[in-house]
Parts: sequence; structure tokens; C-alpha cells
Amino acid sequence: MSDAAAYACDNVSTPVEAVQAVLARDDLTPAQKQEIAQGFSARGLEFDVSEQVCVDQG
Repeated sequence: MSDAAAYACDNVSTPVEAVQAVLARDDLTPAQKQEIAQGFSARGLEFDVSEQVCVDQG
């Protein structure tokens, strides 16, 4: 493995954490989150968005 490849692998967590932080925002619609996830998905990385719905009848 070249030094460049090793360096790139070490730094994958930084953009992943940034995308996860963006996708966790409450001010984005599910459609916007899905579009962002698709835009950041690249070779070797795939982001998927799922929404959990809770109903409080209480």
C-alpha cells in the first residue's frame, strides 16, 4: 500500500463524520437528507438515510 493510500484510509473518518453530522440535522426534510446522502456517496462509501417515526398518544 502506498503512503498516499494509507493516508487516505486514515482520513476517511473525517468526511464520514461530517456527512453524518449534516444528515443528523433536524431542519432538513427526509428528501433533502436522501439527496445529500446520494451526493456524498462515492466509491467505497455509501450513505443511506432512514427515518424513524414515533407516535406519542399520551
